[in-house]
Amino acid sequence: MNNPCQRCGFEDHEENAKYCQNCGLELNGNYCTNSECELNTEISVPCAEDACYCPNCGTGTTFFKEGIIKPYQLKE
Repeated sequence: MNNPCQRCGFEDHEENAKYCQNCGLELNGNYCTNSECELNTEISVPCAEDACYCPNCGTGTTFFKEGIIKPYQLKE
């Protein structure tokens, strides 16, 4: 089983799919939005699918800035 799409939750993607077959979101396409970040060199390295902020520089990711994901809320 594939990881669910962060936008729509669709899970039944073709093997090696690059885009969600249901909504078209780039799978494994959550990138740091800071053009100066080391993850954005010649080849951009994606952040984790559920990362709201880049682990390298702390800048918001594409999925976070587009409203696809939200920060995890700790429960007291």
